[in-house]
Amino acid sequence: MPKGDNTTKQRRLEAVKLLNEGKSYGDIAVILSKKYGVTERQGYRYVESAIRLMSKVVEQQLENMFSELSSKFLFLYDKAIELEDYKLALAVIRDYVKSFGLQVYTPMPTGDTMANKIDKIVFVLDDESEQDDSN
Repeated sequence: MPKGDNTTKQRRLEAVKLLNEGKSYGDIAVILSKKYGVTERQGYRYVESAIRLMSKVVEQQLENMFSELSSKFLFLYDKAIELEDYKLALAVIRDYVKSFGLQVYTPMPTGDTMANKIDKIVFVLDDESEQDDSN
């Protein structure tokens, strides 16, 4: 890796550290410009780069959490179906979609079995989550 890349990386990580300490963008730009002998505009560029880096890290963490959550729900759903516990399977589906701000609407005409009911699931926006957002 060329020297410039190491220097840029070091300065960007310094900006991340200062952001985590709660410093403002302007303060960080000034600190970096004085510490590394660069212009304040270059300091702002390091801050912007640090923010992009932090965003990528958070995005990856969210993807990992979503994947783990999905795997756990699918495991529970599969076990419920295996045990032919369709009420539990439906409850697992409801909890899973609720985590996305949705709810499960299952029309159940007379004579439908619980197994058939699972095949007719419809996802709709959860009215409660919309009300929470408006408050």
